[in-house]
Amino acid sequence: MKHMNWHTATSEKAVRVIDSSSEGLDSQEAQSRLERHGYNKLSSQDTSSPWRLLLE
Repeated sequence: MKHMNWHTATSEKAVRVIDSSSEGLDSQEAQSRLERHGYNKLSSQDTSSPWRLLLE
């Protein structure tokens, strides 16, 4: 997908770019995308701050 400034896009354009609709995806398409792309999950990162490391 080409780089897009999502914060300036209209909702209609954003929905069109991700090939969806204002009603969302039907169950079959949602399952297909889940299998293709995986869960919408952020990877965990070490949350230790430099200060915490210094105090430990």
